[in-house]
Amino acid sequence: MKSTLFLIILCALVFKSHCQELYVFTEPASNMPSKSVALRLTGRFPNTSVFKHRYVPEAMIGISKNWMVHLSGTVSDYYS
Repeated sequence: MKSTLFLIILCALVFKSHCQELYVFTEPASNMPSKSVALRLTGRFPNTSVFKHRYVPEAMIGISKNWMVHLSGTVSDYYS
């Protein structure tokens, strides 16, 4: 009985993990309220002996409950 229950739980976990979709560079429009604007500035400073930095400014605009505009860019001195 215990082995059958364990097998059922194991199968449920395996099937659940295969159904997950990950989109690293996208966000669903439902995260942004309609008719709103958000600004974000991310700074990245690697741990090296040479001072380097990278900034990622972003602007997000909620047009409606189904549509969102996401603008971003990168500014860095990695290759100077």
